[in-house]
Amino acid sequence: MAVGEKTNKTTRSSDELALDRTVFAAERTLLAWLRTALSMIGFGFTAYVFLRSLKVAGYSEHRPRNFALTLIGLGTVSLLVAVIQHVAYVKCVQGSGSRWSMVTIAGILVALIGVVAFLNVAVGAGPF
Repeated sequence: MAVGEKTNKTTRSSDELALDRTVFAAERTLLAWLRTALSMIGFGFTAYVFLRSLKVAGYSEHRPRNFALTLIGLGTVSLLVAVIQHVAYVKCVQGSGSRWSMVTIAGILVALIGVVAFLNVAVGAGPF
């Protein structure tokens, strides 16, 4: 290709690039929420299994369960709120034709795992 020859590629405007950077920043924020919620869900479930296995005299069996339910519930609810806020923000920025990203789908799947872990600890139902 000679110098100065036009290509078929269209250049993107600075407004379009700024919009992409804004959406990517929103996805990084959702990833931070996802990481934090996954840590809370995982720690709550692990603490429940570990503390339940300890049989200490005079130790209430409800304490590990309540502690786990608090962490798992807080992680799951915060992630669901973050996903809803992210989808609303991206729809506002990009318009109604925006598609869900892989980060949004991963957030929904981790929230479902949190719901399953919560039900497992609360009523003993679930695959764990």
